Amino acid sequence: MIEQFIEQAAGKYGIDAGTARSLTGSVVSMLRKDGDDADFEAVAEQVPGLDAVADEAEAGEAEAAPASGGFGGALGLGGLGGGLGGLAGMAAKAVGGGGAMDLIQKFTGAGLSMDSAGDFVQMLVKFLKDKAGEGVINQITAKVPMLAKFLG
Repeated sequence: MIEQFIEQAAGKYGIDAGTARSLTGSVVSMLRKDGDDADFEAVAEQVPGLDAVADEAEAGEAEAAPASGGFGGALGLGGLGGGLGGLAGMAAKAVGGGGAMDLIQKFTGAGLSMDSAGDFVQMLVKFLKDKAGEGVINQITAKVPMLAKFLG
């Protein structure tokens, strides 16, 4: 069912399905890591494929971490993407980033603006609310303060 969202996001933002899947997985992974396990599992039961996209994102992060060029290099953007990814990574460390800054880096590395990143996250949260219920999603997002940067 998460594939429905991935297709919608790819179409709306003019990105390929693989990139939309990766970005979706990164957001979902943040929700899973920082939210409540029981709440996340309740959502995953209602949204088939949710665990899989989070697993893929986490596996991709583990593979990309030691590689030079950060996320831009992992996307195959070569020197330009790698350089931008590296700059964003240094900026994240300088301001004590992590979580949200890493997520911002992934969105900008995929060619989306900050506004588009926020819209993407809001679209995903709305999709999850529609499928799993507003209450449980609100409980999860309340436990992920980094997400507030994207939800406004």
